[in-house]
Amino acid sequence: MGVIHKIKPEVIDFILKSKAKNRNYSCRKLASLATEKFVVKISKSSINSLLKKSGLSMPVGRRRKAKRGIIEIEGLGVILLKAVDILIGGSPAISAAIQKRLGIEDKERLAKTNALIYQPLFGYENGPAGAGAGLKTVPWPIAERQFPAPEIEAYFKLLQGSPGMLPGVKHQIARLFQEVRCLRFDLASGNNFFLDGQLHSIWSTAHTPYDFSAPLPKVTSYIEKYFLKGGPFILSFSQGYDAPNKELFDFIASLNGELNRVNRALLYGNKLEELESISLAQNKKHPFVLGLWPWQYENYRKLKKLDDFSPFYCRPLKQRVYLARAEVELTFPSLSKEVLLRGCSLKLSPNRNVNVFVLSNIDEPELKINELADLYLGHWPNLEEGFQDFSRKIELFTYTSGSRRFFALEDMPREDQSPDRLEGILTNYLKALDLYARWHFFPLGYEDKDFALCKERFYNLGGNLRKQKGQLIATFYPPKGYPFLKDLQYACRRINEREIFFSPSQQLSCKAA
Repeated sequence: MGVIHKIKPEVIDFILKSKAKNRNYSCRKLASLATEKFVVKISKSSINSLLKKSGLSMPVGRRRKAKRGIIEIEGLGVILLKAVDILIGGSPAISAAIQKRLGIEDKERLAKTNALIYQPLFGYENGPAGAGAGLKTVPWPIAERQFPAPEIEAYFKLLQGSPGMLPGVKHQIARLFQEVRCLRFDLASGNNFFLDGQLHSIWSTAHTPYDFSAPLPKVTSYIEKYFLKGGPFILSFSQGYDAPNKELFDFIASLNGELNRVNRALLYGNKLEELESISLAQNKKHPFVLGLWPWQYENYRKLKKLDDFSPFYCRPLKQRVYLARAEVELTFPSLSKEVLLRGCSLKLSPNRNVNVFVLSNIDEPELKINELADLYLGHWPNLEEGFQDFSRKIELFTYTSGSRRFFALEDMPREDQSPDRLEGILTNYLKALDLYARWHFFPLGYEDKDFALCKERFYNLGGNLRKQKGQLIATFYPPKGYPFLKDLQYACRRINEREIFFSPSQQLSCKAA
């Protein structure tokens, strides 16, 4: 058994507070944290004795086994940063830049790059880096696979010593964080309409809120998915309260493959600078799905058909919902035109009013209302809360648009002392992921916090992962009395709206237990 009396009081206090804050921490994790902070070596048996004496150890007997298909991860909170990395296409782009520079084919290049990027968040076996310490394992799915420490250390030295490598990696990282504020779609008629970068809604001008911007790589992937591969546009809802505007009509008409087709898309940055022009001249129909709130366009909307409601199990919400096939005719007063859309009326419970109409231009018999609801709620699962968050950001933008406050990588503090060495570049990349998460995933005010605070509050959290029918579900288990639960839940909801896939068939879904 370990000798407790040899451990200094301040170290004991640190270990007990760390365990109380996160009950998922193992003796090995606590030993690593204490070693990193106080540069002392403490055995796992000593920590186990300390925890038993303080009543913080696991109960006597065999540990409860994890359920089949569930993976327990001590540092699951890092997946919040990994979500940003996937959203911007970070690791693959950095790996490709490395591959181009080295000119040596390596099928494990991406997995090794991921292991290097996230290693600082999982610590070292025997003290801080540079002191002969061995690397600890970066768990799946943060890294695609596990490598022996000597292999990762050799990969690090190879990159650090390759001429011209580091400037290329830095340039690629800068491009990854270029944001698209909005997309302008030019039509054959000479008209145009705008979509915000996150595809919340249709707009009449480019002055969309900064909070709705998205990374350039993600937006170009939207264009490929929706225009070139035929996937459906899934917009949260149409703009406007009293009457539908002509931009909605142009959106519907152009995606229906009529003469007023889309010719090109222009991508604008946060300063409304033109980033990219993409030719899209195609005479074919493009499917779309959008929500319509029951209180929208009441005087310009006719419910042409509404069947009886029936219960369906909704996979994205993991609950039963109630759907009725519906047809809605919209009148556009400024154009003297009508448009008929088909879809479903959706209730979350049988005894309440309609929550939302989910409408589409997908033709019958292809249109199955339960599949349509799953498609919409898989992208916009938060309904009323999502709309409230949208409205708050609109209001904030209305009152602060003159300040031009938006995410910009160049505004990130450069605290690292070695920005021209590989460890400095990777450290700054982690901090850039954190900055993006604070701007786009966390509640208002976190953009002014720092990496260390968010690491302590969120990225160190434990939890588990499980796979379920097209989803990779991350469940966080905060410690008892955790004061930032609402902030964590907010971040989970925002992530769940962003189409973040760990693989082509597994979309990330986050929740806090």
